[in-house]
Amino acid sequence: MAEDVNLGDIAKRCLGMSGADLANVMNEAAILGARKKRTDIGMDEIYDAIDRAQIGMEKKGGTYSADR
Repeated sequence: MAEDVNLGDIAKRCLGMSGADLANVMNEAAILGARKKRTDIGMDEIYDAIDRAQIGMEKKGGTYSADR
């Protein structure tokens, strides 16, 4: 993990998550860091991973019907 990682901030954002949820967040953060060619995991990757875990994956593309 990078030096800017604050575990207290992460704990505040992850209230109610199980250990498996936290493991998933950190795995997702590692994937996001690897995509950026980083050798460590920073707060940006962790926050993005938390958002993905809580809200879901970002939807890309797709079209929406005007009938709705």
